Amino acid sequence: MILIISQNSDLATTQVISWLTYFKKEFIRLNGDENYRIQEVTEDKLMVEKNGKIINLVECDSYWYRRNGIFNLHLGSNPIKLSNDKNIPRCFIPPINSEFEVLRNHIYRKLENQVNCKKRMGSYFIRSVNKLDVINHAKSVGLKVPFTAIVSTKENLTYVIKEKKAITKAASESIYNSEKNRFYTSYTSRISSASQEEIPEIFMASFIQEEIKKKYEIRIFYLKGKTYSSVIFSQNNEDGMIDCRRALDFRYLPYKLPTEIRVKINKLMKKLQLNTGSIDMIVDQNNQYIFLEVNPVGQFVAYGEFCNYYLDRELAKTL
Repeated sequence: MILIISQNSDLATTQVISWLTYFKKEFIRLNGDENYRIQEVTEDKLMVEKNGKIINLVECDSYWYRRNGIFNLHLGSNPIKLSNDKNIPRCFIPPINSEFEVLRNHIYRKLENQVNCKKRMGSYFIRSVNKLDVINHAKSVGLKVPFTAIVSTKENLTYVIKEKKAITKAASESIYNSEKNRFYTSYTSRISSASQEEIPEIFMASFIQEEIKKKYEIRIFYLKGKTYSSVIFSQNNEDGMIDCRRALDFRYLPYKLPTEIRVKINKLMKKLQLNTGSIDMIVDQNNQYIFLEVNPVGQFVAYGEFCNYYLDRELAKTL
């Protein structure tokens, strides 16, 4: 049986499951935003109740951690709503949440290290990566990266970028928020002369990179040593010049990476202990391949469809 860890709204998971059904593969999908009850955890059991059905998760022989995660337990979330119990002092909430965290980590280690599981895709423990560390690792395998710095004063910012054009983005994950039927997210942004004037003398330590003038952008889906690449012509769209997610109209086309770049990407992913992930690169005006970042749980459905890669099918076959 295949165990899939995901969330309700993830389209990629749903499409992979369609192929699993077609291939007549048995699977169970557990979403982090649904209710579960952990019944028993022992050396040879990991019993979970879902919709009245009892499942021993250690019997699964294939495992895909897509995102979010089961057992997303903390006070105030289903199925445990202890935070609404007025009898629990607020001072007890952090230690109880810590108990959940210990249990959650133990369960994932048990799932990811079990002997019966012959196929593993993704990992709860490597569901996100440190962008700054990844840049160093990318350089160590021979990939070119933009000039990068962390600054916290206007003086240092001015000194670091000098005559360069610069951009800033989140060093961790982008900010997402929904409010009043609107969805908000943070993007990579250019540091213009006008914005520099508005910057205070001292600010929170921020992630700064040199802005590379690109010919085009490349999105790569990595799956167990194989790379599926697509080129995105976002440079002609004013909104997409800095961050292609801001452009509403651009094309994806299949793209063949040079062997040298594919080899370096494979080395990087092995170094990061990732067997799947979405990689962003750009090609500059001098035809140099510049590595930007990797997202272990990044999206792949759109360019997989546009380029006829059928990545959902390939992933289903791998499981």
